[in-house]
Amino acid sequence: MHLFKLFTVGCCLMACGSLWAQEAGPVSLPSGQEIGVPAPDRAALDRVVGAIQNVAAQIKYHNANPPDPRNQAAVNAYNAEASRLNAELQRLQGELRRLLNQ
Repeated sequence: MHLFKLFTVGCCLMACGSLWAQEAGPVSLPSGQEIGVPAPDRAALDRVVGAIQNVAAQIKYHNANPPDPRNQAAVNAYNAEASRLNAELQRLQGELRRLLNQ
């Protein structure tokens, strides 16, 4: 059995230092209004920030509930969820960068 992907999500969180102070800590990102983003873009920025906070909560829950390493099906499901969460976080970070660089 291989558990090499068990901590993929946590590593992703720690590697994103510009967005995450620490893996288990609260996510505090400025709202669109706080950084002077025009109103139409502000709503999009606030939506993305909220989605990032939601994924961060999912990641925290995921990392706190690892599977039994002897149960290959559970490990596979855990790893698939880690991959899904990583992909969603990367997508949202890209969207956030795009909005901030307009």
